[in-house]
Amino acid sequence: MDFDALFSDQLNLLKKEGNYRIFAELERQCGAFPKAKSYDKST
Repeated sequence: MDFDALFSDQLNLLKKEGNYRIFAELERQCGAFPKAKSYDKST
């Protein structure tokens, strides 16, 4: 069984249906709320 293809197909289906979420990668520093450093994973 090709699990890579199976998971890829399922992820593509979730994205097509609008049910796939990408969470923000944030780094917060203690005492500096609400400031945060953001990391963009799309690059």
